[in-house]
Amino acid sequence: MAEIIRGIRKGHLVITGQTQYGKTTGALYFFLNERLFDGRSNPTHIFLDTKHDDNILPHGFLAQNKEDLEFHLENSAKRIIYRVPRITIPELKRHLNDIVNTLFMFREEKKRKSPYLLFIDEVQMYAKKQEGHDGLLRLSTTGAGKKIYAVILGQRLQDIHEQTLSQCNLRMTYFMQEDPAYLKRRGMSDLVSWMPWLKANRYYFAYDTGTESGWRLHTPVPLPPKPIDPYDPKFAPP
Repeated sequence: MAEIIRGIRKGHLVITGQTQYGKTTGALYFFLNERLFDGRSNPTHIFLDTKHDDNILPHGFLAQNKEDLEFHLENSAKRIIYRVPRITIPELKRHLNDIVNTLFMFREEKKRKSPYLLFIDEVQMYAKKQEGHDGLLRLSTTGAGKKIYAVILGQRLQDIHEQTLSQCNLRMTYFMQEDPAYLKRRGMSDLVSWMPWLKANRYYFAYDTGTESGWRLHTPVPLPPKPIDPYDPKFAPP
């Protein structure tokens, strides 16, 4: 995992996989990891809880609207669970734009220097494969340069917004129902032969850090710890 962690410090990560194969657990590993960035920094991790997963709620401060998010960002909270409202697809698209723009506003207008790491679960709910999306484009192309990083989650690579996918060198994939022809066209032939094995070995995953090493297999990440108390001084600002 050290290679992926080093990569997150410079760019964006895509995590794909079918439900119940470990995708959310893998994301939580990074969400709860206090050593992703320089120990002298005070990063804020924000998880967009698109599915309203109650298992995630105990791990951070709850935000249910942009005002809540801004309050927690203003107070430099380390972990924020943003429970996305149940709204229409077009409204979700605008909602994600607002969230991304809020992070850039805190970086540019409020002069906040600490890294932001935004987890976007079920990204296909916000933008289709070939659809334009100002927020995702801004995040994927200029975010890393401003220390605003993203972890993008979807069930298949074909679900991922194309402009975003093209900017993400880091990729993790658990078993997924993906078209072999699509994987071959993307230069991911290794994944075609590995999918039956990944299906039989739940929680294992393949990863690619954009280096010459290509795709490699990895053992399961540790399960999340017991729910934390976000008001503990370890997680909350003084």
